[in-house]
Amino acid sequence: MKRFSVALALLLTVSATAQDKALAPTPPMGWNSWDAYGPTVNEAQFRANTVVLAAQLKEFGWEYVVIDEGWYLQNPENMSMPQALHYTVNLRGQYEPAPNRFPSSATGRGFKPLSDAVHDDGLRFGIHMLRGIPKKLSSPTHTSAPRTIAPAWRQTPPTPAPGTRTTSA
Repeated sequence: MKRFSVALALLLTVSATAQDKALAPTPPMGWNSWDAYGPTVNEAQFRANTVVLAAQLKEFGWEYVVIDEGWYLQNPENMSMPQALHYTVNLRGQYEPAPNRFPSSATGRGFKPLSDAVHDDGLRFGIHMLRGIPKKLSSPTHTSAPRTIAPAWRQTPPTPAPGTRTTSA
């Protein structure tokens, strides 16, 4: 049993040492659209920045180009008026690229044509993803997505348990 414990300790030490030597030579390096455009970047602006990054910075380790938050908004200039925003959402309730800003995404192609162009430049493509159910879909006034997407607690008020007192505010 003692030999097993010594062997296990030695194996764990060697494994930990090997992980320390596997560090990347640089942190992940790339360009994110938010820093220059906020939520308003469009396909032409994104491609222009991708071309510059591929031509001038790729050789120094820059490899990522990322479309940040708001790519699904048709009118991101109205961010200060949330009630005026127009979202691009498919029938499954998922965000899709706004075709007025990302024309290559028209006819349901999504970001595939744009990501292919980025990959052809020898770079890696990324997008900012949101967690959970899109807030627009959980709105009681939203009608373009199936009703089953709305949380159950929004559809019917809770029924008090028998013998429970209710109070009104």
